[in-house]
Amino acid sequence: MKLFILPMLLSIIFINLYGIRLTNACTCMPIQLQNFFCRASFAAIVYVIKDEFNRSNIIDDRVYTTNVIQVFKPSSMNVESIKLLTAQDSAMCGEDLRVNQTYLTLGELMEDGQVRINLCGFTRELSSIKSQQLEGFSGKYDCDCLVTDERISSNWRYGSDKLNNLEKLRATMNNRNCYSPGFRSPSHCESSYSFCRRIEDPNLSPVQNEGDTSYQLQRAKPTSTCEWDRNPDYLRCLEERSKRE
Repeated sequence: MKLFILPMLLSIIFINLYGIRLTNACTCMPIQLQNFFCRASFAAIVYVIKDEFNRSNIIDDRVYTTNVIQVFKPSSMNVESIKLLTAQDSAMCGEDLRVNQTYLTLGELMEDGQVRINLCGFTRELSSIKSQQLEGFSGKYDCDCLVTDERISSNWRYGSDKLNNLEKLRATMNNRNCYSPGFRSPSHCESSYSFCRRIEDPNLSPVQNEGDTSYQLQRAKPTSTCEWDRNPDYLRCLEERSKRE
């Protein structure tokens, strides 16, 4: 009997120490919204009309049937309805959407025309979306620019936005970086009120001297650089943030 009690006690202690709960099993790395938009193959505003389970797979999917209000990506897509697939519960990173609610969602467009979404993605009620974020989705997110967490910009290996080393190196060489103070806050100024975009920089000009030994590197140097759009709402948010700091 003692042989059975000991493993049981150890299991209880382990669970209590580490707070293991199925509902908390989904852990996501923070990704800045503009970066996420640029990597997503599907972005749209949808209205949920049905919530059901698909039990034909080995792992049950939760399926949301939606009416499509507006598609941002792919721009050529023209459909009236689409199905969003997700894991059956939050422990498996499944999204919990409500019927008769409108959402802005990013996801993976699959070959069968359905879209895969999860908690580590971006699906929010449309009423919570800022006007600048909608402008970004509508075309102002410049996918030639990259948003980088300034706290880890010197350590590419552990970049929280999952950009690989080569991609970050290329961005640094070509003036494609916009720096953010962090991605963990969903309401930080950059993600909520601005977008990283290219602007012409008079201090940058094409290299004229082809005899320069660094010509092969410099000739790709652009005449534009990436910066945050400094609209009034963004500047107001920066001012309020500086007061809190």
